[in-house]
Amino acid sequence: MWDFFELKNNQWYRWDLNGASAFLQKVEDAWYVQFNQIPFRDLNDEFGGPYPVDAPAAENGAISFIVGKGKDAALRPYLSEIPYLVTVPDEIRIMPGAKIRFDVMLPPFLRFEVSAHEPPIAEAMPFVLSRTWFGDTSDGILCHSLPSLLVPRYDGNSISLSNAEDAAVKMEPNTQSFIHCELSLHNTSRTPIDFNQAVIDTDMLNVYEKDGRLVTDEIVLDSLNDGTFRMGIHHGQKKRYKKLSSSVNGCKSEVLLQRGVEFVKNMTSI
Repeated sequence: MWDFFELKNNQWYRWDLNGASAFLQKVEDAWYVQFNQIPFRDLNDEFGGPYPVDAPAAENGAISFIVGKGKDAALRPYLSEIPYLVTVPDEIRIMPGAKIRFDVMLPPFLRFEVSAHEPPIAEAMPFVLSRTWFGDTSDGILCHSLPSLLVPRYDGNSISLSNAEDAAVKMEPNTQSFIHCELSLHNTSRTPIDFNQAVIDTDMLNVYEKDGRLVTDEIVLDSLNDGTFRMGIHHGQKKRYKKLSSSVNGCKSEVLLQRGVEFVKNMTSI
């Protein structure tokens, strides 16, 4: 699905992306690309590719023309450079010593890459996402607002949160074109924390493939007694997974620690 392969000249190929789709054709030193974008309500279980197909319909999206050498190409998933904003249906209070975990399915940003050169020949977000401003006018950030809610799921002695069905959106575990991200919050302070939103900043995160599933690194936030937060990125066993894309800023976790609680509060709406 995400590997490089050699295209036959003049042949169109299609990738099925849970309702969205991407098309690619090579003609000598030219490339033709089409992305078909869909809203979340049109998600389905169709996933796979590349498949040899007939030319896509022009009414499904504009066909881009790119000139560049190369024989091998691949469709690659990335995390958006714009952070993702996710919400919980009701405010959750995290008592001292308690842990909570988010299991978030993030829509990917897709790029067609050619092995002979960089940058990618084409890129697009295959799913329609609204954008929202999170925070105040001076310190806020522009985010993708995910239309799915985070709701509690119980797992042993900790509480887990995962994307679930709301009024218009259904996020299933077999939505394989989405990137699975874990975000854990542990209240190690002596006071309760009220939680209702999380902003997932993607600069520190890699994207991996494991058994046909896209995953990224785990984000861990520890609330401390002095009102600050210790933030870390846990790679764990993912270091042994097949890496598809690398983080933009591998050292950013240190910057977040130095900037302290105000930035983390902005990220988590705590």
